[in-house]
Amino acid sequence: MKYIHLFAPDEDEKFSTPFYHFLKDEFIIEEHFFFIPEHANEKLKINNKNVVYFNYGFFWALKFFKYAFFCQKIIIHKIPHNIYFFLLFSIFPHLAKKSAWVIWGGDLYYYKFRNKKFKSNIVEFFRRIIIRRFKYLVTQLEGDYNLAKKWYKAKGKNIYSFMYPSNLHKTIDLNFFKKNDTVLIQIGNSACETNNHLELFENLKFIKDKNVILYCPLSYSGKKEYITKVIEKGHKIFGKDKFIPMLEFIPQSYYIDFLSKIDVTIFNHDRQRGLGNIATLLSLGKKVYIKESITTWAFCVKNNIRVFSVDTDLKDVLSPISEKLKENNKTIVKSLLSVQNLKHDLKKVFES
Repeated sequence: MKYIHLFAPDEDEKFSTPFYHFLKDEFIIEEHFFFIPEHANEKLKINNKNVVYFNYGFFWALKFFKYAFFCQKIIIHKIPHNIYFFLLFSIFPHLAKKSAWVIWGGDLYYYKFRNKKFKSNIVEFFRRIIIRRFKYLVTQLEGDYNLAKKWYKAKGKNIYSFMYPSNLHKTIDLNFFKKNDTVLIQIGNSACETNNHLELFENLKFIKDKNVILYCPLSYSGKKEYITKVIEKGHKIFGKDKFIPMLEFIPQSYYIDFLSKIDVTIFNHDRQRGLGNIATLLSLGKKVYIKESITTWAFCVKNNIRVFSVDTDLKDVLSPISEKLKENNKTIVKSLLSVQNLKHDLKKVFES
């Protein structure tokens, strides 16, 4: 087996399953072996001999080591916080030296946002050792690569790739939808506290009496106590008729339909997050707000993609964007995030 893919827990298989099927359609799937964490949703499981669903235990470590020791390259889709993984990659440094680390936002920013307690200190100790040894770092954001070098003294070569089919350009005929005067606003992309929902609600109080509806995805990646706070504050400020918490996971195809009806999306994260959402929204010509301090902002500026600043532009949140700006964003995103480019980039990841 040439390539081993190791995934960390991935809610509702948003990345691992579509990624597998993309490789199956566009590459020689027999050259790839997948380790995916065990989950309860049988409908999403891939029934193939080159896919193993596992729990992080001793026997998993033995099987993973068996494949990883002899393979050509290991692709790590987010670093698992598992003692067997840490021990294998610490005792056998050559594993890291033939590994490509696909940088996920929460993975990289663990450095900054972790709870600095005994357990997380141990995890960070091993991460520092291993990240420095990775031969390749895979990301579409140059800023994330630079942060990995700054925070972890990473020495690996950067390979540019947007990596996952969820980030591909989307095309939908929006004329199919009837539009009224209500402005539909999406708040964040998950229930994770990094969305900074409560802060954003305060900053949006000025639209509470306007003709708006705020949709707030809260179906994954968050604690119940925080979700309750978000719902209570959202209802208190905007009312139950204008603030709609989304508590059920929406399958990808239905979620694209939902995004196509949204007018404005506001991501109030202090770190890179929701790249797939942002790519889809821009390819649909939507108005997207992010913070200027995150690495996604620099990527958009570099590629002449117009996004709006949570820090300075919120006062104009209800103002529509011009057709010229919509088309410009759509054209650039379509050029950057095409199937052809994804195939080209993945080939670099596999063959470098």
